[in-house]
Amino acid sequence: MLTKKDASLYIEKIPANKFFAGKTVEISYKEYQAIKTEDNTVKVGKFLSVDEIHSPFCFGETIDYMVHVIRCSPRSPSLPKEISNMSYHKFLNFSFFRRVENYDKRGLMTSLVLDTYSFKKVLFTFEYDAEERLVQWSCSMFDKIVHSRKFVYYEDGSLQRRVRDLCGDTEEWEYDKNGKPLQYIRNWEGNIKTIDGDSYDEEKSEPYIWGTVSYKSSEGKIERTTISEDGEKSVIIYKDIEYQKEPDDFLGSDKYDENVFSCTLYDKKGNEIQKYVRTYFENGSWETVYYRNGIPKHIIRKECNILKDLNYMYTEKFKQVVQYCKQNNLFVGYGNPNGKVLVIGKEAAHVAKEDLADHLEKKKEELLQSNVAQWEHILSTGEVPNYDGERPISDENPLYAYGNQFNKKDIRKEGKPYNGGTSDTYTKYEKLYEQLFLQGEKLKKINFQKEFFITELSDYPTKESYNDKEIEALRQQSIEERKPLFALPFFKDFPIVIVAAGDYPIKYKFDMQQTFDVQWEGKTIQVGKYWYNLHFSKDNKRILIHTRQLSNSFSGELIAAIASEAKKFL
Repeated sequence: MLTKKDASLYIEKIPANKFFAGKTVEISYKEYQAIKTEDNTVKVGKFLSVDEIHSPFCFGETIDYMVHVIRCSPRSPSLPKEISNMSYHKFLNFSFFRRVENYDKRGLMTSLVLDTYSFKKVLFTFEYDAEERLVQWSCSMFDKIVHSRKFVYYEDGSLQRRVRDLCGDTEEWEYDKNGKPLQYIRNWEGNIKTIDGDSYDEEKSEPYIWGTVSYKSSEGKIERTTISEDGEKSVIIYKDIEYQKEPDDFLGSDKYDENVFSCTLYDKKGNEIQKYVRTYFENGSWETVYYRNGIPKHIIRKECNILKDLNYMYTEKFKQVVQYCKQNNLFVGYGNPNGKVLVIGKEAAHVAKEDLADHLEKKKEELLQSNVAQWEHILSTGEVPNYDGERPISDENPLYAYGNQFNKKDIRKEGKPYNGGTSDTYTKYEKLYEQLFLQGEKLKKINFQKEFFITELSDYPTKESYNDKEIEALRQQSIEERKPLFALPFFKDFPIVIVAAGDYPIKYKFDMQQTFDVQWEGKTIQVGKYWYNLHFSKDNKRILIHTRQLSNSFSGELIAAIASEAKKFL
C-alpha cells in the first residue's frame, strides 16, 4: 500500500567530511568501561570489546533488492553465482568485521569497503556532481555490480528522479514554484502508482496511536516526548533535518543513528530507567554514554582510524634532522616523524659481545648509512605511511621498523624456533602505545610506530653491560656528537617525550632541561621499585618523562603510570 510516507523525500545524502579529505579511514565501534569521576563527569575506562559494525543505508537497500531478485528469478544471471547459491540463513544473517572509507580532496566519500563473513568484500562506489550532490552509488560483490542507484536533480537542487539502475525502477517528483510537491510517481516493474498534491486519500494507512506525542524545536534540534497509555515516557532529542526519518524511541535501534543526541526512558513514576547521551566530534566520530538508573554503565565510541593520508607531509624540521645526520654520520631513528610521542632509548641495535672488537665500527657505519639513506629515499618520493597494512618484517623501511611482528616476546634467545614475536623493548613500547591510544586494547601485531618516533642517545650498537674502556669512550663520544642533534627544533615539536635511558643523562652529562626547553618539577615519583621524573615546558603544552630503560622487568604498573601522565598532553 502506497502512503504519504513512501513519497516523502528521505533521500540519500552524504555530506562532505573535510577532516578526511584525501584520506583512507577505517571505521570501528568499540565498547569501553564508563567511569564516574569525583567531579560527577564520565570518562572512558578500559577497553571491553569491539562492537558490531554499523550497516550503511546502501547495504540494507542492496540486500532488500537482491532478496527480491532471488525470489522472483532463482539463480538469476544478474547476480553472482556465489549469491544465487547462498542459503537464506547465511544471506540474511550477515555480519561485518571491517569498514574502510576512501575520501577525495573535497572530503567526499568515493568508496566504502565492507569485509563480511557471508559476502567477503563488498565495495560501494559513490559519484557526485559539481554541487557535491550524490548522483550515483553502486554495489559490487564477488567482482560484479549487484545493485546501483542514480539520482537526477532539478536546477534548484530538489530531487527529480531516483532510479534503480539495473532494473529501471524509478521514482519521480514534481513541485510547484514554492517547492511544494505536486506529484509523486513510482514505477516499479511496470506497476505505476501516482500521488497528486496533498490528497493521499486513495491509499493511506492510519497510524497506530499508543499514547501522546509532543514536539519542541530550537536551534536545529527537536525534542520529542512520547507518553504511553500506561504512563511510561520517552524523551529523544535529535537533529532537525528535513529529509531524515524520525528516530525510534527504543535505545537499541538508535545505537548508530547519527542524528540523535540523546534518548531517555522513564517509568510510570517519572524515574529515569535508561538513557544514552551522544557527543559528536569534528572528524565524524562520536562517543555515547549509556546509563541505567542514573549510573553510567558503558561507553560505545565510533572511532576513525586513518590508514592512509594523501596529504601527509614531512616537515622542514624533520628534513633538517635527516640532512644534519647525513652530514655528521649520525643515526636518525625509526617510526612516524609526525607522531605524537618521541622515545629516546640508550643505544641502537646490539652487536654480540664477542664480535665487538672486529665489527663495532663497521656495524655502526652500516646502521647509520642505511638509516639515513632510507629516510632520504622516503623524503624524495614523499612516501605516504600505511601503518595498518601488511608489511614485511624488517628494518628496510624506517617508517615501520619491524612492524607487523606479533605482539609477544621473541623466544629465539631461549633456544626455541622463531615464533614471529618481537623484542622485549618493543613489547613495552607497544603496551605503552596501547595504553595511550587504545585504552589498553591489545593488538595482535605491534603497531606503536604509528604514533611513536624512536631514536637513541648513543648510536653505537652496544649494551651498557659491555664495560670495555674503549667501548665506553666510544659511547661517550657518540652521545657528545648527538647532543647538538637533539637541540634541533624537530625534537621540541612532540607533545610527549619519553627519555627511557636510566642514568645515562646524568652519567654522560646530557642536559634534558636545556636540550628540550623543559623544567623538572623537582621530585622523583616512585612506582614500587621503579621511578620516573616529570618535566614540563613553560607553556605546559609539552611533557618530558625520564625513566629507566623500557625492557626486561619493566613493570606494567610503571607503564600505566607513565601513560596516565602522558595522556594529558595528547
